[in-house]
Parts: sequence; C-alpha cells; structure tokens
Amino acid sequence: MKAQRILMAFIALVLVAGLTAGMVSAQATTKSLATNFTLVNLSPNDTEATVNYYLPDGSAWKDPDVIPVPGNGGQAIVRQYTDPDLSDGLGSAAVTSLEPLAGLVQQVIDPAAGQVPTSGAYAAISEGSTVWYIPQVAKNASSATGIANSWIIIQNLGMDVVSVNVSLTKYGASTPELVTPIADIPVGASYYYDLNLEAGLSTGFFSAVVEVDGTGTVGVVSDLFFGANSMMSFNAFPLEAITDAWSIPLVYSRLTNSLVTSLVVQNLSGSEIAIGDISLECTPDPASPSQATISTANTAAIPANGIVAWNTLTQTAIFPATWFGPCKIDSASDAGIVSLVLYRYTATGDQAGYEAIPASSTDTMVFVPLAAKTLTNKFCTAITVMNLSDADITADLIWTGSGAAADFLEEDVAITANGSIIRNLCLPTHPIGVAMPAGWVGTLTAEGTGPVAAYVANRYNPSSGDQFMAYLGITQP
Repeated sequence: MKAQRILMAFIALVLVAGLTAGMVSAQATTKSLATNFTLVNLSPNDTEATVNYYLPDGSAWKDPDVIPVPGNGGQAIVRQYTDPDLSDGLGSAAVTSLEPLAGLVQQVIDPAAGQVPTSGAYAAISEGSTVWYIPQVAKNASSATGIANSWIIIQNLGMDVVSVNVSLTKYGASTPELVTPIADIPVGASYYYDLNLEAGLSTGFFSAVVEVDGTGTVGVVSDLFFGANSMMSFNAFPLEAITDAWSIPLVYSRLTNSLVTSLVVQNLSGSEIAIGDISLECTPDPASPSQATISTANTAAIPANGIVAWNTLTQTAIFPATWFGPCKIDSASDAGIVSLVLYRYTATGDQAGYEAIPASSTDTMVFVPLAAKTLTNKFCTAITVMNLSDADITADLIWTGSGAAADFLEEDVAITANGSIIRNLCLPTHPIGVAMPAGWVGTLTAEGTGPVAAYVANRYNPSSGDQFMAYLGITQP
C-alpha cells in the first residue's frame, strides 16, 4: 500500500534564560513556546501514524512515535511539552500513515513556564512546493498592539538537502529590499528565519517570497508576533494556490466585544494592478446586528508584489460597526492574488490569522481535526462552514467524539449561496440540533451538496493574554 504523508513544521518546547532554547539568538519573541498537534483520520479504516522528529541539523530529535488513529474522523492528540524524550529546542516532524491524515498544529506557552499566554495555530502541510508567498511579515514594525516581528519557518519536504532564497519587499515598493539565501536545509528539518535578526533589512512591514534554489520542495509557515504576548500563525501560500478570487468565511467589524478584521491582498500577477480592479463584496450574516451590504475596491494601483489592505477598525466609512458576515475578494482582470485574514480583539491581546479560501475550490467535504465544547480549562471551538458556490446547498455535519465521547449528526443543514453557518461551541448553549454536553471533544466532518470550506477558531473563554487561534479546515473532493 502507498503511504499517505502529512508534514508539519513546528516550534517545540521550552524557554532557557528568557530565550528560545536551541536558537539562543532568536529575538522575535522571548516566550517559552511549545506545541501540540492533532491528527485526524480521513478514511474509514483505523490506522497507525509514524511521527519522525528532526532537529535543525537533520538529526533525530528522538525515536519515532507510532500513534493509533481511529477511522471515520478519529483523532489523536500529541503534546510536545509533556514528552520526556524531547529536549528543549526547535525542530520539525514528519507524519506518515497507510491511510490519509490531516493535522492541526497549536503553538502555546509551555504550561510549566508560568508566562502570560501566547498562542497560534495552523494546518499541517500535505504537499510541498517550490515557491511560497506570505502577504505580511514584519521587522520591528510599529502597530497599534505593539512592535511586530516575524519568524518564517521553512521545512525541507524533499528527499535531498535543499536551498532557498527569501525575498522581502517593503510595503509600497515593487522590488525586494533584501534577498536572503538559505543553504542546505537537511531532509525533514526546518530553518527558522527570524527577521528581527536580519541586519540588512529596514524596519516595517513586508511581503515575502520563499523560492527553492535548484531542486526540491519545501513547506512554509509564519509566526507574526505583536508586543509582548500576541501572535498570529498561518500557512504561506504555495505557487499552485495563486488565483483571482478568494472567499472569507467571516469578517468582523467593531463588534461589541472589540473584535475587528484586517484583510491583506498580495499582488502576484507580475505587473501593476489598476485602481478599482480588486473588489471586496460582503453580505451580512443573518445574525449580524448591522445588515448593511459592503462593496468596495482598491483606490490606488497595486505594484507587482505589493499589497492592498482593508481594516474594519479604521475604515469606518466602509465597514459599519457591529457587522459580521462572509466576503469575497475578486480581480476584474483575473490577476493572480492571495489574501490573509487577520483578527484582533482591540480590548485584549487576542489575535489570530489564517489564509483566505480559493473561491474556485470544488471540494465538497471539509474536516476539522479538533472541536471542543466548553472544557473545564475553558478551551472551546467556534466553526464557520462556508458555501463557496452561487447556489444554495445543504450539508451534513458529522461530529465524531474522541474516546468515550458520543457521536452526533446534523443532516441537511441549509447554507445559502456564498453564505455560511456558525457552530459556536464556546456558548453555554449553541444553535445546533444535538445535545452536545460541555466537555465534549472530537472532530467535525462537513459533507456538502456543493463546495464547502471551514474557518476554525480555538480559544479560551474568557481568555488572558493571547489565547485565540484560527486556521482553515482541511478540504477533500
């Protein structure tokens, strides 16, 4: 049988003398970050996942783990901060199985560290690419929530050592300010590029391109830190993902709980994009206090590799207060673009980011590796399932409990054209037709009669510091 493979790059374990162990000079953050990851089985068959761990030099971090993962949406959770066989430091992992898997990586503060919480999440990478794009990175950039700095984490997904070039283009420019070569990343290993340590780079916000120099493939994720405690983690966009239209499950505008949204669109067309070419069209959720529709477009030309951004906090003439709903970004000239979605609670340190969804996706099934209903530690999940088509559809929502937790089924849930539904498991009660008890943990599979996608928010309610994480569900045909 052919082995199915997922790969993930992650930061693991704890802090030494105020600096991240194994990378003593890394200054983008001084937090004691640790990871846990969740695997979900996409097949009906039980399987075992083999996890190989790598240090940055390509050597084994520890002996491989062999982890059972039940079929039909079954789940396995692995916590690095409780693993006695992993030394403190940074590294990566590769997961293999005889059945297809998907994965979620959560980055949190090591519970033993006693620090103010910081957290982020991203989906494990299933396929490598030769080029990856990141619409927003930063070096000592000023923001309303503190100084911003980025890590760009690059994992070798090929069978030989790989070299890459990282191009950084400052916002407003059309050519890179700096191109950094990174040579000889070992097989399976990850390179942690800390922009705060890059002497040849000015301060501010940038877009980034990571391109393989020669042969091989890599995977790329990024951590964007704000101030002392806040962090956004998200996947970069592979070359194959570039398209002219993107869907966003939820945009929030100045909610009463202070939640706001920024949208960052990167021009990857190779040429300037004209004024008015990139449109943003938004439809209010039926539950939104404001029922205004939103229609706007870029008011300045966008240089090659440049960005256009919308901010619901500051652009009050475009975005009404107490508004939320799905949106679509589209290029009239069919220009190649990608887009990030960034959330922030202005009254707290909570921040999260994830990638917009290609509007052209035809996948009719989406998996959420981790769903939790008001756990005793206040951890919980809110899930938005979006209809990516111009026609009304229905979806079956299959909730698969972990361990002894019960399974639940919602059949024929209606989702309007280009609309979305929300299942908020952070509420004492929630608008789903199942008697899900507090403390429930498991996975969600949504099967639509048309193309669907999901945005997932993991958080602690109430939270302190930054305990807000966001990522996309994993779609399948």
